[in-house]
Amino acid sequence: MSQLEQYKKISQDRRQTPLMAPLSSSSSYSFTTTTSTTINKIKNTSYKSIHFRCMEGSVTHYYHFFFGALLPLIEYSLNKNIREFRIVTDIGPMKSILCEMPFNIVEILGHSFSCNGNKIHNDMSAYSSLRLGEGDIILPSYDIFNDNLFKDNSITNRMSKRCRQLILQFFKESIPKYISTIPKFKIILIERTVEFYYNQINDDNRSDVYHTSGSQRRCILNHKALADALSNQYGEEFGNVSLERTSIYYQYHLFNSAEIIIAQHGAALANIFFMQSISSHIIEITPPWSRNLYHFKNLASFCNVSYTSINQEGDISNVDIEEVLHQISEIVDLTKSAGSKRQRSIDDDDIDK
Repeated sequence: MSQLEQYKKISQDRRQTPLMAPLSSSSSYSFTTTTSTTINKIKNTSYKSIHFRCMEGSVTHYYHFFFGALLPLIEYSLNKNIREFRIVTDIGPMKSILCEMPFNIVEILGHSFSCNGNKIHNDMSAYSSLRLGEGDIILPSYDIFNDNLFKDNSITNRMSKRCRQLILQFFKESIPKYISTIPKFKIILIERTVEFYYNQINDDNRSDVYHTSGSQRRCILNHKALADALSNQYGEEFGNVSLERTSIYYQYHLFNSAEIIIAQHGAALANIFFMQSISSHIIEITPPWSRNLYHFKNLASFCNVSYTSINQEGDISNVDIEEVLHQISEIVDLTKSAGSKRQRSIDDDDIDK
């Protein structure tokens, strides 16, 4: 039995996770305050205690969780053939994602949630004083696609292309059957909504990244008009999708099968990682402040995914619908042209034979 077959067997009893997975959807984990007593208990167990350390931001937010926690944990599990973990780092609402994985997550620790307005989701401040227990593991973080980090040659913890392929194979072979049968779309528009977890903090400073989410910070004001225009143009090949609190396997399913993804700058674009190399395309809607960071342009380059950006006047403003339609039309035409050339090449080879 191969390693991935073992993963599939272990995950059989975890395959009924709903697409909208609540935090308490699984009984395979518990929530505990990180205390000295808890840390001492960890030292006396055989489970691997895992710490996550993202390069920027916090693993309680999807982009940083994806590259700073989820992918490193899958990589570590595949390399070491270990499936039982105790997660020490606070991962906020991402607990439900870890509990979809074919792992035995015996416990998820973290600082108690507080509504006092403090930036409790700032990894650097929350965990700078945390002492490691004996045998604890700190996994490398791959959230380095910010242009400053991406071009910093002193950063050595970079994911290899081979590692990406192994992780994609992991998702392909462990995806629940009920998700793999969900209809696919060739063209997807991502709609930003709100993650209620961040609304539990009583803070009027809605611009703070640690206290807000999704459409509270950024949105496309004429999103509905854009979705309607795309639906009229492409019919059933188009889908308007919101990803907040959806299954990680559902997100893999959508991005891995799509040919074109349109999305405003945001965490959902971490899923470029799942897209097909060479044959897929991303169109990022970019507010002014995001244009010099190049997170997702660099990620698309790493994944060999075609990238286009369309400027947006502000975080909460309209987008030029005609420009979006034009860009998609050009991509579709190029894809058809490339397909015709490949077919002619195949036909010519058959004639030569």
